[in-house]
Amino acid sequence: MWQYITLTKKIFLIDCPGIVYDVGDSEVETVLKGVVRAERLQNPQDFVGPILSRVKKEHIQKHYGISEWSSDADFLSKLALHKGKLLKGGEPDCDGVAKTMIYDWQRVSDRSYIIVSSIFMYLHIRRRLFYRANYHFS
Repeated sequence: MWQYITLTKKIFLIDCPGIVYDVGDSEVETVLKGVVRAERLQNPQDFVGPILSRVKKEHIQKHYGISEWSSDADFLSKLALHKGKLLKGGEPDCDGVAKTMIYDWQRVSDRSYIIVSSIFMYLHIRRRLFYRANYHFS
């Protein structure tokens, strides 16, 4: 189902949900673009490092409430304890909170804290914007 949004009389935004073409991206890029669901990942902890490297530390601190961490594993442990996500025996559920972080990255509505390169934005807008066939530049 395509969704048409009228921007002007002759320019329309056409949104086609869920179609992402494989353009030779790495596994990390594929996951972060949302092509693969977080719950289907074998090792979700592998994708936390790239998320932490793409977002400024102060935004991570504000969003998740974790002030300091020394590594990706340390961050996940602190986040699991902070959210109360524990396995039997009181061990932190690092896989569970890693999946939550990936889900937040893929689906979060307020992406103001995410650093996105201008090239990615250009490609994203280019994919989403289409002109009607009868529209001509004058």
